[in-house]
Amino acid sequence: MTNSAALAIENALLFSIHKRVVRALKESEEKYRLLVNNANEAIFIIRDRFIAFANPNTLALLGYSQQEILSTPFENLIHYDDKVEVIESLDKDVIENKGSCHYSCRMLNKEGDEVLIRSNAVVINWEGKPAVLNFARDLTRQRVLEDQLLQAHKMEAIHTLIGGISNDLNNLLMGIQGNTSLMLIDVCHDSPHYNRLKEIERLINNGAAISEKLFGFTQRGNYLVRPNKINQIISSTLEQFRSEKENIAIHENYSQDDITVDVDKRQIEQALLNVCVNAWQAMPKGGDLYASTDIVKFNEDYAKPFGLVCGYYVRISITDTGIGMDKQTQIRIFDPFFTTKKWDKEWA
Repeated sequence: MTNSAALAIENALLFSIHKRVVRALKESEEKYRLLVNNANEAIFIIRDRFIAFANPNTLALLGYSQQEILSTPFENLIHYDDKVEVIESLDKDVIENKGSCHYSCRMLNKEGDEVLIRSNAVVINWEGKPAVLNFARDLTRQRVLEDQLLQAHKMEAIHTLIGGISNDLNNLLMGIQGNTSLMLIDVCHDSPHYNRLKEIERLINNGAAISEKLFGFTQRGNYLVRPNKINQIISSTLEQFRSEKENIAIHENYSQDDITVDVDKRQIEQALLNVCVNAWQAMPKGGDLYASTDIVKFNEDYAKPFGLVCGYYVRISITDTGIGMDKQTQIRIFDPFFTTKKWDKEWA
């Protein structure tokens, strides 16, 4: 075999090996690409304080396109209150010490809504420069479920407390009522004490009404639950409110379904009037009030923390164009007996 023939064979072998190596690298690269693109976590790389790479889950989580997120500084995606701590941790623990860290923070999506994440970060070399590889998990839904569960436990404890208070209050009122009735037997109508005793009876009745409301709050009251057409209840209640508040324009949009539910009509009417009065107070110069109904389905994740069963429910939506509520008020709106009204103005 001549030298030229041996060289040709050697070159052919090297070329074949090169092709196999290239093919293997491409297959390996494709496998990693598939893993990254289909991962449940949001995977992104930070280099020079900018996002240098983001997988599809990151884009879906934050609502940005690939082009938008690559031109956005990473710190702009972090909630203001968490920004300093996260940036310092990444710079010091990961970049400077060439290590890794775990951090939790609130990120902001394109709409400005908060997204709670838990991320693992590690230093890598990306295109010749040190960078931070992040594996982040969305904890927003988990936090919502935890908050719902905490609220349910808190309400259960409050129900127990209020039930006990209501029972004790009823016992006191019964004692006062009994003694007042006995005194009235021996008091003539023209006695100066007669009117005072009748006033005591009136106050006892008021106290009993309050006690009944407390029992109703604990879901142990005597409700008059009957089948009612919910759209008719809302419409008639709003008509009553409309006649009293002429500066409020009311817009109604009810479900086309003939919705009949088992409810205490008086309780629904009272709740609607309370909401409408609050809306009116938030629109001192007038405005618009929107009322609508529709049917929604609660899955197990949503229903379980509230002790509800899965299935279909009627949703009543009341919206107004008033001044709205700040975040602190929004956090407390479902706390029992919470109010923003001033005692000297509203309750005097």
